[in-house]
Order: sequence, then C-alpha cells, then structure tokens
Amino acid sequence: MADVVKNLFGIPKLDGLIGEVPRGSNIMLSAPPLGVGETLVKNFVQTGVLNDEGVIYVSTKKSGEKIMEWFEESIGGLRVIDCTSRLTPEKVENVGYVPSLGDLTRIGVHITNFLKELWKDRGMRNIRFCFDSISMLLMYTDIRAVFRFLHVFLGKISSIEGISLIVVDRGMHEAEVSMLLQLVEGLLEVKKEGTTNFVRFQGFGRDTDWQELEL
Repeated sequence: MADVVKNLFGIPKLDGLIGEVPRGSNIMLSAPPLGVGETLVKNFVQTGVLNDEGVIYVSTKKSGEKIMEWFEESIGGLRVIDCTSRLTPEKVENVGYVPSLGDLTRIGVHITNFLKELWKDRGMRNIRFCFDSISMLLMYTDIRAVFRFLHVFLGKISSIEGISLIVVDRGMHEAEVSMLLQLVEGLLEVKKEGTTNFVRFQGFGRDTDWQELEL
C-alpha cells in the first residue's frame, strides 16, 4: 500500500496545490453548499471509484438513488448511507438508509458494516470516507455528540490508512466547525467571488494563499 495519496479530486491544479497527503489523514472541506462544493465532493468520490478504491459516502443532501445515478454502472466499491429519505424509500443496492439525521447510532452501524464488507470481506485496502455535510448534521444533533461520533469513525478509517473528507457549508456553524478542526490534519477552503472560484489549503506543513480554481 502506498504511503501517500496524490490524486484526491482528479483535478490536476487542485491536487497539485494540496500535494501528497499521507494515508490515514482526515481533511475538512469548507465550501459553499451548492456549485463548486458539490462538484468537489462528487470528484472526491468518483476518483476513488475510478481507482477501484472502497468508498463510503454519508449523504445528508442527496438520496442514495441519485448518487448511484452519478456513476451509472461503474460503482465498484461505492457504498452510500442515505440520510435524506424520511419515508421508506424503494431500496437501492449498496445503499443504507437512515430515517433521521439525529440517529447517529444507525449511521454508525451502516459505516461499520460497509467498512467490514469493503476492508475485511472484499480485501479493499484503499478506503475513502466522505461525510457530506456535517453542517446539516449539526442542525439536528448536539456538537458534543457529533464530535464524539466523528472522533470514533475518523479514527477507525485512519487506523486502516484510509482518507476521510468531512464537508462543512462555508459560513455556517462557525463555532462548532472550529471545534471539529481538532479532528483533521488538513483544511481545504473554497469561496466564490462573482463568477470566480478561489481555493486555499492548510495542513501537512504547507499553507497556500487563495488561488483561482477553474473546473
């Protein structure tokens, strides 16, 4: 297994800006909730799928069915935890359903089961974990419970040298987000000015200035 990841998002300029990321790392993405933030999350997941990695994606915004449609037949090791379906949905293969965003226990059970399937049963040694978004979770759950929950599961992913991306909506829950920064080694920030996107990265001993990002 490689010691670093060089291709997090499949976007050459952005991956070059971030540089090599040690396996077992946790990264926070702070971005506007729509537009470029959504694109980067999709790229993070899709890059893992295309690299034949195991990917566990917790979604608080889009249904599991919609996410699977992104990738058509090339889902490989993608497993989705759908926290958006309040009513019993038509079940989709490789999707776990959580009827309430406040049900951290059920979210955790799905993460554990999918991790066992991908890592232990299927022998997939490169794992990606994405939680999109923590800001939505904080609307339903106390920050202390969220912190404990993330501490446990980010630790599990880190222990098998996986890469975790936790997403926060820029400008929301700033005090809580500041607390959650204790759990990550890298911070990727995105902002939009007019029609132009800018990005900067902090972590792993290197900090960048804001730079224009074209997608």
